Amino acid sequence: MPDIDDYSEAALERTVGNIKNYRRTQDNGVIEITYDFVERLPAAGLGVGVGGLTGLTACAVIAAAPVAGPALLILGTFYGAMAAGGAVGAVVGITQSRRRIFDIKTGELLGTCRNDASDKLNDIGHKAFQEGRYAQAFEYFRNAYYNCSSGYRLEQTFKKNTDLAETKVAIENLKLQADSLLSQSKYSEAHSKYQEAYDKSQVESEKHKYRDHIISVLDALWDSAWMAENDDDVDRSEEAEMKFQILLDICNKSRERHTDIPQFNRYQNIISLKIDGNTLFNSGIDLQLEGVTLLRSALGYQQQQQYQLANTTFSQARMKFSRAMAKFEEGKTYDERFASCASFVQEKIDEVDRSIESIRQMRNQGLQNLTVDIGNYNHSEPNSETSSTDNYNLTQLL
Repeated sequence: MPDIDDYSEAALERTVGNIKNYRRTQDNGVIEITYDFVERLPAAGLGVGVGGLTGLTACAVIAAAPVAGPALLILGTFYGAMAAGGAVGAVVGITQSRRRIFDIKTGELLGTCRNDASDKLNDIGHKAFQEGRYAQAFEYFRNAYYNCSSGYRLEQTFKKNTDLAETKVAIENLKLQADSLLSQSKYSEAHSKYQEAYDKSQVESEKHKYRDHIISVLDALWDSAWMAENDDDVDRSEEAEMKFQILLDICNKSRERHTDIPQFNRYQNIISLKIDGNTLFNSGIDLQLEGVTLLRSALGYQQQQQYQLANTTFSQARMKFSRAMAKFEEGKTYDERFASCASFVQEKIDEVDRSIESIRQMRNQGLQNLTVDIGNYNHSEPNSETSSTDNYNLTQLL
């Protein structure tokens, strides 16, 4: 198959000759070459006259003439025509124009007119589209559309193909951006990009793919929040809280739009359980700390009212811990990591119970034989893998 190198001006002079008005232009993905040349007609006998008579025809006319005078006249006319057309034996002919259109990338010959070239460009684009090379398909479809003549029967087909491929390219770019954001732990931004890709998708199989990507963001953010909460080396409780909240916000915004994604409802439920459980737990810790402060004051000043207030505060702390426990117990049905949270909260409930029991015994027996040891106290999250051991202890020594 000829390619663009065969149609350089020098190559055409070698293969065709008599090249005139050679022109090469390029735009919209194609190179167009136009040129003129004289179609050579080699002379036969005496040559070719302007009137189109060959030497053989002229001789036949002369032989058929009955009178020498007219014959000489006809012969003179013929030679006059030959003189006008060129000397006897010269090469004359008809000027022809040619056009060839090539693919600017491959140099492949596409056709001899714009519409034929557009058909070929569309075929190349279709093959690329079927193979998932959407950026290349878009380029060829667009060039097919721009190169065809206005009103061409396939013009709107080329336009539709261009729009479809452009959408595919946009979706792919959104996915690449989302993948990059996810790798940087920018979960909310990644979710937004995957959501855009989902919204632009026009076929169910593609939507299903981006549903999976959206779910992957939820999974990654959920796991990352737990990891932050359970970091033994650095206190990342604020980071964990932020990530749990981001996940809840994503679910609240998206679940109405994605009734076909049950994971949104699932995550909204378990995140709410985790956030509510943590909030109740921290409230319990604050009350427990307040109870310790009141009890220290009571021990220092031997004030009965302070003991009563400490007892009430410990009871309120126990109520908060119990409600947190209920949240975490329910969470265990969704994610086993809630089990360690529930276990840790149970330890706090036991501590508060011991405090309440110590105060009760103190009231019953008086202060004579009571020794209270209040150790170090740490305010902490209901860590799902570790628990604090530096908490106060009230020990009744009888």
